[in-house]
Formats: sequence, C-alpha cells, structure tokens
Amino acid sequence: MMAQVQTSYQMCMSKKLPLQAFKFQYNGLAKQIITPVVIVPEHHFDDTKLKDILQDAKNLGLQFNALWDTGASCSCIKPDIAKKIGITENIVTFTQVTGVNSKTETKPVYKIGTIILPNRVRYDGFHLIESNIASIEADILIGMDLILSGDMSITNYGGKTTFCFSAPPHENEIDLVERSNRVNKRKK
Repeated sequence: MMAQVQTSYQMCMSKKLPLQAFKFQYNGLAKQIITPVVIVPEHHFDDTKLKDILQDAKNLGLQFNALWDTGASCSCIKPDIAKKIGITENIVTFTQVTGVNSKTETKPVYKIGTIILPNRVRYDGFHLIESNIASIEADILIGMDLILSGDMSITNYGGKTTFCFSAPPHENEIDLVERSNRVNKRKK
C-alpha cells in the first residue's frame, strides 16, 4: 500500500491547485479528531452533478465521520459502511493489516471512487482498506496516505481543541520552535 501514499501526495502536488483549508473547533479538549467527509462511489459519480452531491451528501447517505489517525499508514473503512455505499464489489487487492493489538489479518482494499474533505479537496480513485475501526463515532479512518498530501495542525489553547488541514502543502512549514522562541523573547 505504500504506492497509495505516493499517489495521494503526487495527486495533490502534481497539479497547481489553490490552497484550500478547513478548521474545526471542538467544545473542550478533543480526544479524537473527527471530521465529516463525503465519499462518492464510482457508480454515483458524475462531475456535472458534484455540486448537487456535495450540497445534499448527508441526505444521500454519502457523508461520513472520519477519524484522523497519524499512526495509521493507510486509510480504512468499516465493513458495514463499505457495504452500505456499494463498494464491496470494487476489490482492488488484499493486504495484510496489523492493528494496535498486533493481530495481523488479510483485508480487502476497495477503490471507492472519490473522497472529498471539508475544504472541497477531492481525491479521485482513492483506496480504502476494510477494517473494524475501534472508534464508535467514526466510519472512516484517514491515515497518512491522505494526510501526507497536505499540512495539518492541532492546537489546544484555552482548553479547546482546534484542528486545521490544508491541501496542497504550504511552501512554508509550521515551525512552533521558532514561534515559541519569538514569543518568549518578547516576554523578557
């Protein structure tokens, strides 16, 4: 599945895309970063209807909760969600998955069509591995294969978590060391 990491990153980097970002603020400190995503299976996809699909994704049953997980190398989907959106026939391959319990299983890899993030960045021909995601609130797990295509930050100022993601990556890196040194220097 390492090829998927390169594909998602190259997909975002190969085009001169405008920067697009989203921000979620949680009431209190979030123990999990969960955001909505839209999944459009190939059999539903029509570029001319994309605007309508995005406006009505929740009613169409195409909007899902995604858990962002930097400890996962690949993105995953719960088996019942894969069945619900009709992608269980779109098996590309099978892969070995080792979870946090160190148990290794062979799981199908599905081609989903398109995944669309809240900032409207879309990934066509994206693959998701079937997995029993431990989070009750999440249907999808966003792994490093997608995260590497952009920049993200998590802040917890004032006891409230704020999560931001932008794609493609910014030219300037987020440097908290430099920022902290500047703030500390001003306080002296």
